[in-house]
Amino acid sequence: MIQAGPSLSYNSPMCKASIKFILFFSVATTLLSFGQADAAEIVTVPAGATVSVEEENYAKASEDAISIAFKNAVRMTVAGLVDEKELAPKREMVEESVISHSVDFVKSYKFLEKKTDNIKGRLELRLQVTLYLGDLRHAIRGAGITPKKRNLPKLIILVEEKTTGLFTENNFLLLKSISEEGLSKGFQDKGYQVADRRAIRKAHMGGIAINAVNRNREAIQKLGAFFEADLILFGKTEVLANKTEKGEHVIAVINLSILSADGQTIASFREEDDGIYDNVLNGTQNTISSATKKVERTLSRAIPKKWRDLKDKSDG
Repeated sequence: MIQAGPSLSYNSPMCKASIKFILFFSVATTLLSFGQADAAEIVTVPAGATVSVEEENYAKASEDAISIAFKNAVRMTVAGLVDEKELAPKREMVEESVISHSVDFVKSYKFLEKKTDNIKGRLELRLQVTLYLGDLRHAIRGAGITPKKRNLPKLIILVEEKTTGLFTENNFLLLKSISEEGLSKGFQDKGYQVADRRAIRKAHMGGIAINAVNRNREAIQKLGAFFEADLILFGKTEVLANKTEKGEHVIAVINLSILSADGQTIASFREEDDGIYDNVLNGTQNTISSATKKVERTLSRAIPKKWRDLKDKSDG
């Protein structure tokens, strides 16, 4: 018989602790698939299970424990997505239509801990489970429950990079951008939905994005509407290098603006970093990364306030 240990209620300390883990550490966003306008949100949560081992079949016990852990991960995430008052009368329906299909929402998982007790014939494991949050929201709506509104804005982030000897002209979307990748990952880790050049390429929106970066207001509005963005971050990173007696003096400068979805520039920032390096390549990567971290810290403080200001203005 499978035993999941003590039942995990939506109001249990373990559940609440895991919800806090969701909110503060784990939400991330992945790329768009072809033809989709919504970014595929994901969330990573810890979940565990304890099962009895029947006839020393540890492989079967492990499969059962993983299945239970998936259900616990989905159950805890659902508890964080909806109000308890709305969930309570429909809990049985949610268990049948959502929780019982937990494997459908699992993107990936990895083991955090796995222990066996041969004397008691038990197997215990803890997993880190990554779930498709968008699909889970959709399933919750299908069960007749309205998920809570997101408390973070959706972002578009595009940062063009110009380094020594590299001329991007109009093809910068096809190239790598260290600063854009750093900002995207940083804000995804903070719980923001982010569309960057990879999502834009997959959605075949490159031409519109280039026009938008060049401040064509109609293109900005089309890009923002397609990705349902609340704020748009456009920037340019420039790197210069000069030989000195001590080595290559490399300077990276990032200029970045926050725009509203209708194309209005609401804030601009500039950060830079420099240093002496043995070669230009290392210097370029290090100075861009350092300057990106600086601008990310600045934006982390600015974006919530600018978004609140926009919402207050629209509500007024």
